[in-house]
Amino acid sequence: HDNENPPPEQAAATVVVAGAYTEVVGSYCAGNLPAGEHQCYAKCTGACEGDRCFCDGYLAGYDGPSSNAVCLDLVGLLALCDATPECVSVDAHQHRPRGFLNAARCDEASLSEDSSYSYHGTAPPARRLQQTAGSSWSQLLRFNGLTFTSGANLKLCFCDWVHRFACEDLGDFSIEAGTVHVSGLSCLLTDKRFQRVSCAEQHYGGLRCYRDGLPQLTEP
Repeated sequence: HDNENPPPEQAAATVVVAGAYTEVVGSYCAGNLPAGEHQCYAKCTGACEGDRCFCDGYLAGYDGPSSNAVCLDLVGLLALCDATPECVSVDAHQHRPRGFLNAARCDEASLSEDSSYSYHGTAPPARRLQQTAGSSWSQLLRFNGLTFTSGANLKLCFCDWVHRFACEDLGDFSIEAGTVHVSGLSCLLTDKRFQRVSCAEQHYGGLRCYRDGLPQLTEP
């Protein structure tokens, strides 16, 4: 992405390991994935307005229609990379909500220097943490630590962060994922809607129920 930014100052890289990504400050990995819907040029020369567009990361004169620059903060960049199958690393601007998704990992020897950016790379598959009991996977989401103080029938709403600018306001959670029924089992069975359903115990307690039979799940 060096052709899409002002000339960088040279600086020595330092390495910080945090979470699932290794950060190398003052460096980037050459070769970027297409920016997609969070492309700086498309968002910030179009109808997007407000802080959640992250248009402070847009560089007029450098970002054009073919630019791969993504306008998101670091949290958003890493979340977008996690949600993009081809993405294994991110180049994030250190002072602006701006970066690039990469399809390649770079070691320190193959990184290019740029004092404005920091490289965030995932570990190779063999070194990633193994799936642990109680974790979510592609077929089932699990949530631990949820408690309710009284009985209720609640609508469960979901926000797809990758396709929105943030999940902060109530209106962002526009996808209806299901219904949460909070009650004792005896009360639940008095509801005719649950007298002809298939239920299975959940890992963290409670039941998940389906009208059309239990789905076949393959846990990692």
